Amino acid sequence: MTNRETTFWRIGTKTGDGEQDIWPIMNRHSVISIGWPALADLSKLQEGPEALQEIKRRLYRSYGIKDGKPRTPRIIGDEAHQIYMFQFDIKCGDIVVASHGGQVRGVGTVLDSPYRFNRRAAWPHCREVQWLPIDTWRMSSGYGPRRRVFRINSENLQQEIIRRVGFGNVPSTQREKDTEDLFNRQLFAMDPIIRRQVENRAISVTKKYFKSQGMSVKEMPRNKPGYDLEIEKKLTGVKRKVEVKGTQENGNTIAITPTELKLLRSGESILAVVHDIKVSQDHIASGGQIIAYDQIRKGLASGEVKAEPWMYQLTLV
Repeated sequence: MTNRETTFWRIGTKTGDGEQDIWPIMNRHSVISIGWPALADLSKLQEGPEALQEIKRRLYRSYGIKDGKPRTPRIIGDEAHQIYMFQFDIKCGDIVVASHGGQVRGVGTVLDSPYRFNRRAAWPHCREVQWLPIDTWRMSSGYGPRRRVFRINSENLQQEIIRRVGFGNVPSTQREKDTEDLFNRQLFAMDPIIRRQVENRAISVTKKYFKSQGMSVKEMPRNKPGYDLEIEKKLTGVKRKVEVKGTQENGNTIAITPTELKLLRSGESILAVVHDIKVSQDHIASGGQIIAYDQIRKGLASGEVKAEPWMYQLTLV
Protein backbone atom coordinates (compact mmCIF):
# COMPACT_ATOMS: atom_id res chain seq x y z
CA MET A 1 0.00 0.00 0.00
CA THR A 2 1.07 3.59 -0.44
CA ASN A 3 1.02 4.20 3.30
CA ARG A 4 -0.50 2.54 6.36
CA GLU A 5 -3.47 4.88 6.53
CA THR A 6 -4.53 4.59 2.90
CA THR A 7 -7.52 2.34 2.19
CA PHE A 8 -8.47 0.99 -1.23
CA TRP A 9 -12.13 0.90 -2.27
CA ARG A 10 -14.07 -0.47 -5.20
CA ILE A 11 -17.12 1.56 -6.28
CA GLY A 12 -19.62 -0.06 -8.64
CA THR A 13 -20.46 1.84 -11.81
CA LYS A 14 -23.68 0.11 -12.88
CA THR A 15 -27.07 -0.58 -11.36
CA GLY A 16 -27.81 -4.05 -10.04
CA ASP A 17 -29.47 -5.07 -13.29
CA GLY A 18 -26.54 -3.64 -15.27
CA GLU A 19 -28.79 -1.45 -17.39
CA GLN A 20 -27.64 1.99 -16.23
CA ASP A 21 -23.96 2.96 -16.46
CA ILE A 22 -23.05 5.81 -14.09
CA TRP A 23 -19.33 5.92 -14.93
CA PRO A 24 -19.57 8.71 -17.58
CA ILE A 25 -21.20 10.97 -14.99
CA MET A 26 -18.66 10.06 -12.31
CA ASN A 27 -15.81 10.73 -14.71
CA ARG A 28 -17.19 14.01 -16.03
CA HIS A 29 -17.96 15.47 -12.61
CA SER A 30 -14.94 13.99 -10.75
CA VAL A 31 -17.05 12.14 -8.18
CA ILE A 32 -17.91 8.71 -6.93
CA SER A 33 -21.62 8.25 -6.36
CA ILE A 34 -24.18 5.69 -5.23
CA GLY A 35 -27.93 5.36 -5.62
CA TRP A 36 -30.78 4.96 -3.10
CA PRO A 37 -32.20 8.45 -3.88
CA ALA A 38 -35.26 7.98 -1.65
CA LEU A 39 -33.01 8.02 1.43
CA ALA A 40 -32.66 11.78 0.88
CA ASP A 41 -29.82 13.88 2.25
CA LEU A 42 -27.69 12.11 4.88
CA SER A 43 -25.30 14.98 5.55
CA LYS A 44 -26.76 15.78 8.98
CA LEU A 45 -26.04 12.29 10.32
CA GLN A 46 -23.16 12.01 12.77
CA GLU A 47 -20.68 9.14 12.47
CA GLY A 48 -21.56 6.29 14.81
CA PRO A 49 -24.08 3.48 15.47
CA GLU A 50 -27.06 5.86 15.48
CA ALA A 51 -26.28 6.92 11.91
CA LEU A 52 -26.18 3.30 10.78
CA GLN A 53 -29.53 2.61 12.43
CA GLU A 54 -31.07 5.70 10.82
CA ILE A 55 -29.88 4.54 7.40
CA LYS A 56 -31.49 1.15 8.04
CA ARG A 57 -34.77 2.81 9.06
CA ARG A 58 -34.81 4.84 5.85
CA LEU A 59 -34.02 1.76 3.77
CA TYR A 60 -36.90 -0.20 5.35
CA ARG A 61 -39.24 2.73 4.77
CA SER A 62 -38.29 3.37 1.12
CA TYR A 63 -36.83 0.09 -0.13
CA GLY A 64 -38.29 -2.49 2.23
CA ILE A 65 -40.49 -4.09 -0.44
CA LYS A 66 -39.21 -5.47 -3.74
CA ASP A 67 -41.39 -7.25 -6.31
CA GLY A 68 -44.19 -7.34 -3.73
CA LYS A 69 -42.07 -9.15 -1.13
CA PRO A 70 -40.37 -7.84 2.02
CA ARG A 71 -36.62 -7.63 1.76
CA THR A 72 -34.68 -9.55 4.41
CA PRO A 73 -32.87 -7.87 7.34
CA ARG A 74 -29.58 -9.26 5.97
CA ILE A 75 -30.00 -7.47 2.64
CA ILE A 76 -31.12 -4.24 4.29
CA GLY A 77 -28.22 -4.44 6.73
CA ASP A 78 -25.70 -5.06 3.96
CA GLU A 79 -26.93 -2.07 1.97
CA ALA A 80 -26.95 0.14 5.06
CA HIS A 81 -23.35 -0.82 5.76
CA GLN A 82 -22.30 0.09 2.20
CA ILE A 83 -23.98 3.49 2.46
CA TYR A 84 -22.42 4.11 5.87
CA MET A 85 -18.93 3.23 4.59
CA PHE A 86 -19.43 5.53 1.60
CA GLN A 87 -20.29 8.48 3.82
CA PHE A 88 -18.04 7.93 6.83
CA ASP A 89 -15.33 5.32 6.22
CA ILE A 90 -13.98 6.55 2.88
CA LYS A 91 -11.40 9.17 3.86
CA CYS A 92 -9.44 11.91 2.16
CA GLY A 93 -6.44 10.37 0.38
CA ASP A 94 -7.98 6.90 -0.02
CA ILE A 95 -7.70 5.17 -3.39
CA VAL A 96 -10.96 4.41 -5.21
CA VAL A 97 -11.39 2.02 -8.12
CA ALA A 98 -14.50 2.55 -10.22
CA SER A 99 -15.44 -0.75 -11.83
CA HIS A 100 -18.24 -2.95 -13.06
CA GLY A 101 -17.33 -6.22 -11.43
CA GLY A 102 -13.65 -6.70 -12.21
CA GLN A 103 -13.63 -4.35 -15.21
CA VAL A 104 -11.84 -1.19 -14.05
CA ARG A 105 -13.13 2.07 -15.50
CA GLY A 106 -11.12 4.54 -13.42
CA VAL A 107 -8.76 4.96 -10.47
CA GLY A 108 -8.62 8.09 -8.34
CA THR A 109 -7.90 9.59 -4.94
CA VAL A 110 -10.52 10.95 -2.57
CA LEU A 111 -10.34 14.71 -2.04
CA ASP A 112 -10.74 16.65 1.18
CA SER A 113 -14.39 17.47 0.68
CA PRO A 114 -17.49 16.26 2.53
CA TYR A 115 -20.24 13.95 1.39
CA ARG A 116 -22.92 15.81 -0.55
CA PHE A 117 -26.40 14.99 -1.82
CA ASN A 118 -27.43 15.94 -5.36
CA ARG A 119 -31.21 15.68 -5.29
CA ARG A 120 -31.45 15.96 -9.09
CA ALA A 121 -29.29 12.90 -9.75
CA ALA A 122 -30.35 9.27 -9.97
CA TRP A 123 -27.24 8.36 -7.95
CA PRO A 124 -27.34 11.35 -5.61
CA HIS A 125 -24.92 10.48 -2.80
CA CYS A 126 -21.53 11.86 -3.89
CA ARG A 127 -17.90 12.23 -2.84
CA GLU A 128 -15.32 14.26 -4.80
CA VAL A 129 -12.29 12.49 -6.25
CA GLN A 130 -9.43 13.19 -8.61
CA TRP A 131 -9.35 10.64 -11.42
CA LEU A 132 -5.99 9.57 -12.83
CA PRO A 133 -5.53 9.08 -16.58
CA ILE A 134 -5.37 5.29 -17.05
CA ASP A 135 -6.25 2.58 -19.52
CA THR A 136 -9.05 0.22 -18.49
CA TRP A 137 -8.24 -3.34 -17.46
CA ARG A 138 -9.78 -6.33 -15.75
CA MET A 139 -8.68 -7.03 -12.18
CA SER A 140 -7.26 -10.51 -11.71
CA SER A 141 -9.04 -11.40 -8.45
CA GLY A 142 -9.92 -10.20 -4.98
CA TYR A 143 -12.25 -7.43 -6.08
CA GLY A 144 -15.10 -8.86 -4.05
CA PRO A 145 -18.82 -9.30 -4.71
CA ARG A 146 -20.70 -6.86 -6.92
CA ARG A 147 -21.59 -4.51 -4.12
CA ARG A 148 -21.65 -0.80 -4.89
CA VAL A 149 -19.16 -0.07 -2.11
CA PHE A 150 -16.47 -2.62 -1.22
CA ARG A 151 -13.26 -2.30 0.79
CA ILE A 152 -10.34 -3.91 -1.07
CA ASN A 153 -8.28 -5.76 1.54
CA SER A 154 -6.26 -7.95 -0.82
CA GLU A 155 -2.65 -6.73 -0.78
CA ASN A 156 -2.04 -8.45 -4.12
CA LEU A 157 -4.88 -6.48 -5.68
CA GLN A 158 -3.68 -3.26 -4.07
CA GLN A 159 -0.25 -3.79 -5.62
CA GLU A 160 -1.86 -4.64 -8.95
CA ILE A 161 -3.73 -1.33 -8.88
CA ILE A 162 -0.55 0.61 -8.12
CA ARG A 163 1.35 -1.22 -10.87
CA ARG A 164 -1.43 -0.60 -13.37
CA VAL A 165 -1.51 3.09 -12.64
CA GLY A 166 2.29 3.17 -12.93
CA PHE A 167 2.59 0.27 -15.37
CA GLY A 168 5.58 -1.32 -13.78
CA ASN A 169 6.69 -4.64 -12.37
CA VAL A 170 7.16 -5.33 -8.69
CA PRO A 171 10.37 -3.52 -7.71
CA SER A 172 13.24 -5.75 -6.65
CA THR A 173 16.43 -3.66 -6.61
CA GLN A 174 16.98 -0.71 -4.31
CA ARG A 175 16.89 1.62 -7.32
CA GLU A 176 13.51 0.23 -8.33
CA LYS A 177 12.23 0.63 -4.77
CA ASP A 178 13.39 4.25 -4.84
CA THR A 179 11.47 4.68 -8.09
CA GLU A 180 8.30 3.27 -6.54
CA ASP A 181 8.72 5.65 -3.59
CA LEU A 182 8.99 8.54 -6.05
CA PHE A 183 5.88 7.38 -7.88
CA ASN A 184 3.91 7.14 -4.66
CA ARG A 185 5.07 10.58 -3.49
CA GLN A 186 4.10 12.27 -6.75
CA LEU A 187 0.83 10.52 -7.62
CA PHE A 188 -0.38 9.47 -4.16
CA ALA A 189 0.91 12.28 -1.93
CA MET A 190 0.15 11.70 1.75
CA ASP A 191 -1.69 15.02 1.93
CA PRO A 192 -4.14 15.43 -0.98
CA ILE A 193 -4.64 19.10 -0.10
CA ILE A 194 -0.95 19.82 -0.66
CA ARG A 195 -0.97 17.74 -3.84
CA ARG A 196 -3.87 19.75 -5.26
CA GLN A 197 -2.16 23.04 -4.39
CA VAL A 198 1.05 21.89 -6.09
CA GLU A 199 -0.90 20.85 -9.19
CA ASN A 200 -2.82 24.13 -9.33
CA ARG A 201 0.40 26.12 -8.94
CA ALA A 202 2.09 24.11 -11.70
CA ILE A 203 -0.82 24.75 -14.07
CA SER A 204 -0.76 28.48 -13.27
CA VAL A 205 3.01 28.81 -13.85
CA THR A 206 2.81 26.85 -17.10
CA LYS A 207 -0.09 28.92 -18.47
CA LYS A 208 1.80 32.12 -17.72
CA TYR A 209 4.93 30.74 -19.43
CA PHE A 210 3.24 29.82 -22.71
CA LYS A 211 1.24 33.05 -22.80
CA SER A 212 4.56 34.90 -22.52
CA GLN A 213 5.66 32.96 -25.62
CA GLY A 214 2.78 34.49 -27.61
CA MET A 215 0.46 31.49 -27.43
CA SER A 216 -3.18 31.12 -26.47
CA VAL A 217 -3.71 28.60 -23.69
CA LYS A 218 -6.75 26.45 -22.93
CA GLU A 219 -6.96 24.50 -19.68
CA MET A 220 -8.44 21.02 -20.09
CA PRO A 221 -10.79 19.28 -17.63
CA ARG A 222 -8.85 17.47 -14.90
CA ASN A 223 -10.21 14.11 -16.05
CA LYS A 224 -9.04 14.63 -19.65
CA PRO A 225 -6.72 11.66 -20.32
CA GLY A 226 -3.08 12.36 -21.01
CA TYR A 227 -2.67 16.14 -20.97
CA ASP A 228 -3.56 19.28 -19.04
CA LEU A 229 -3.34 22.22 -21.46
CA GLU A 230 -3.84 22.89 -25.14
CA ILE A 231 -1.70 25.67 -26.60
CA GLU A 232 -2.05 27.34 -29.97
CA LYS A 233 0.37 29.57 -31.85
CA LYS A 234 -1.62 32.68 -32.66
CA LEU A 235 0.08 33.30 -36.01
CA THR A 236 0.01 29.76 -37.43
CA GLY A 237 -2.92 28.18 -35.58
CA VAL A 238 -0.80 25.10 -34.76
CA LYS A 239 -2.07 23.38 -31.62
CA ARG A 240 -0.10 21.25 -29.16
CA LYS A 241 -1.01 19.31 -26.04
CA VAL A 242 0.87 20.02 -22.82
CA GLU A 243 1.30 17.58 -19.93
CA VAL A 244 2.08 19.51 -16.74
CA LYS A 245 3.95 18.00 -13.79
CA GLY A 246 4.37 19.89 -10.53
CA THR A 247 6.71 18.87 -7.74
CA GLN A 248 8.21 20.24 -4.55
CA GLU A 249 11.44 18.45 -5.46
CA ASN A 250 14.12 19.43 -8.00
CA GLY A 251 12.18 18.00 -10.94
CA ASN A 252 15.03 15.90 -12.33
CA THR A 253 12.93 12.76 -12.01
CA ILE A 254 9.16 12.54 -12.37
CA ALA A 255 6.56 9.79 -12.47
CA ILE A 256 4.13 9.60 -15.38
CA THR A 257 1.27 7.33 -16.41
CA PRO A 258 1.25 5.09 -19.51
CA THR A 259 -1.19 7.34 -21.40
CA GLU A 260 1.00 10.36 -20.74
CA LEU A 261 4.14 8.56 -21.90
CA LYS A 262 2.39 7.39 -25.06
CA LEU A 263 1.51 10.98 -26.02
CA LEU A 264 5.03 12.17 -25.20
CA ARG A 265 6.69 9.42 -27.25
CA SER A 266 4.45 10.15 -30.22
CA GLY A 267 5.35 13.83 -30.13
CA GLU A 268 1.70 14.80 -29.69
CA SER A 269 2.38 16.57 -26.42
CA ILE A 270 4.94 18.73 -24.65
CA LEU A 271 6.08 17.98 -21.12
CA ALA A 272 6.25 20.96 -18.74
CA VAL A 273 7.86 20.34 -15.35
CA VAL A 274 7.37 22.96 -12.64
CA HIS A 275 9.80 22.16 -9.83
CA ASP A 276 10.71 23.56 -6.41
CA ILE A 277 7.13 24.63 -5.63
CA LYS A 278 6.73 25.84 -2.06
CA VAL A 279 3.63 25.19 0.07
CA SER A 280 3.12 27.14 3.28
CA GLN A 281 1.65 25.74 6.50
CA ASP A 282 -1.73 27.20 5.56
CA HIS A 283 -1.56 25.39 2.20
CA ILE A 284 -0.72 28.33 -0.04
CA ALA A 285 1.48 27.33 -3.00
CA SER A 286 4.04 29.71 -4.46
CA GLY A 287 7.24 29.81 -6.49
CA GLY A 288 8.17 27.11 -8.95
CA GLN A 289 10.58 27.03 -11.88
CA ILE A 290 9.42 25.70 -15.25
CA ILE A 291 11.26 23.51 -17.72
CA ALA A 292 9.38 22.78 -20.97
CA TYR A 293 10.60 19.69 -22.83
CA ASP A 294 9.56 19.44 -26.45
CA GLN A 295 10.30 16.58 -28.82
CA ILE A 296 10.48 13.88 -26.16
CA ARG A 297 11.12 11.27 -28.82
CA LYS A 298 14.40 12.94 -29.72
CA GLY A 299 15.28 13.24 -26.06
CA LEU A 300 14.71 9.53 -25.49
CA ALA A 301 16.85 8.70 -28.53
CA SER A 302 19.72 11.00 -27.49
CA GLY A 303 19.69 9.97 -23.84
CA GLU A 304 18.54 13.37 -22.61
CA VAL A 305 15.38 11.72 -21.34
CA LYS A 306 15.35 8.22 -19.87
CA ALA A 307 12.23 6.11 -19.29
CA GLU A 308 12.73 3.34 -16.75
CA PRO A 309 11.05 0.06 -17.76
CA TRP A 310 9.61 -0.94 -14.38
CA MET A 311 7.81 2.28 -13.53
CA TYR A 312 7.26 4.83 -16.26
CA GLN A 313 9.70 7.32 -14.76
CA LEU A 314 11.35 10.06 -16.78
CA THR A 315 14.83 11.10 -15.73
CA LEU A 316 15.69 14.49 -17.20
CA VAL A 317 19.49 14.71 -17.31
